[in-house]
Amino acid sequence: MLRNCYDNNRFYLTKSTLSRKNLGIPHDLFLLAYFGRLTKEKGVRELIYSISKFKQNNIGLLLIGSSFFKNSKNTKYQDDLKKLSNKLKVKIYETGFIHSSILRNYLMLCDLCVVPSVYQEPVALVPLEAMSVGLPVIITDVGGMKEYYDGKSLLKISTKNLIQNLYNKINFLRKNPKLLKKLKINGPKLAKKYQRKDFYFNFINIFK
Repeated sequence: MLRNCYDNNRFYLTKSTLSRKNLGIPHDLFLLAYFGRLTKEKGVRELIYSISKFKQNNIGLLLIGSSFFKNSKNTKYQDDLKKLSNKLKVKIYETGFIHSSILRNYLMLCDLCVVPSVYQEPVALVPLEAMSVGLPVIITDVGGMKEYYDGKSLLKISTKNLIQNLYNKINFLRKNPKLLKKLKINGPKLAKKYQRKDFYFNFINIFK
């Protein structure tokens, strides 16, 4: 099996050049990160619903991405997400498209990355990219993404009853700082096994 790898030259553990203050985000907010395409199959709507289940006012979502690429126009789905977040009073900080060369600066402001995909997508790079900067990650059990799951570096949930599962796992992590710290240590170790150079050598080894 030849697993997908990420461009580690663009994602590495360093100090962010941004601050939450730059983005108008309270320093004491438990901040979730979602980055990727803002489309139905990515489960963003379900993520917003799960956040709305928190009665406390100290949790928010940094929403990074567009419907496709840099110059993509807003879609009805994106407009619906904004209306939904306003209706449910979920704190969302939307950045639009962010180039991967500076994405790490945004991710390092967050406490947790959530990848709530609901379809059988190929091996997403988002978990690796997030883990490489020391960000704990929750993924769903779909597509090739679950191939990264090793039981100690990131957390996995079922898409069945997804909204409740997201809420339960996010809440569990908020109340377990020791586990968050453990994921921050183990995540980068796992990501180091899937760097760009490894993809080349793994490909060559197939033919040996």
